[in-house]
Amino acid sequence: MTRSFKLGMAAVCLALVLGGCAGGLEGDKQAAIKRIEAYIASQPALDPETASEMRAFRLRNGMTEAEVRATWGEPEEILKAYDNLTEWRFSCAFPHLCRNRPGERVIKPNAFFIDGKLGRWNN
Repeated sequence: MTRSFKLGMAAVCLALVLGGCAGGLEGDKQAAIKRIEAYIASQPALDPETASEMRAFRLRNGMTEAEVRATWGEPEEILKAYDNLTEWRFSCAFPHLCRNRPGERVIKPNAFFIDGKLGRWNN
């Protein structure tokens, strides 16, 4: 390998690290904003109140599974409780926070769908 090639590769690696490959909370937030905005742009008939809640990383009753996925990202686990009831369990990654009181287990965020519509959730 030539010296200029090695220097060029080193510059690319440094740019990737400085440009956001390190990720972190801010990187996760920016990715979530892009995901939400892309979804909203693809849904011209979306209710403005729902779009506003999505931009604030909040859920609201009646959201579709696609709207929740755009707002909170992919669930870590999907459980089918009954024919019409589904629970989505999320990780502790942005934008959700896990609750943990001393001596208790970690409570991860979840969302419950009844017939494909959001009925309740915790965060």
